[in-house]
Amino acid sequence: MRAGKIPGPCPDAAKAAPAIAQATARFEAAIAKACCGKNTTCALGDSGADRDVEPVAEVGFPPTCDAGGSACEATITGMESLIACFTCATRHDVECVTAASLPMLVVPYPAECD
Repeated sequence: MRAGKIPGPCPDAAKAAPAIAQATARFEAAIAKACCGKNTTCALGDSGADRDVEPVAEVGFPPTCDAGGSACEATITGMESLIACFTCATRHDVECVTAASLPMLVVPYPAECD
């Protein structure tokens, strides 16, 4: 924008959105491969070789998602809810960093970022 190379908002949403979606898919696939059984599908009902790792009892994550303020509050019931917690907390952190670094574009400053 400042150098005149991008005529619109920075970053270009048409380029950023697909890149973010691809990174999110890779993130979820990596967790599923490592923690969601042989079928790599995160589902509470899986059993046997397809059973998911239990994030609270086996890994030691807290039983609630309290990262990212009230927007992300939820009970961790399995790998699916843990992935949702990570995704929400990451989105929250990015939004708060953006609001803090570009206050002239984010008015008013979001209360959940305090």
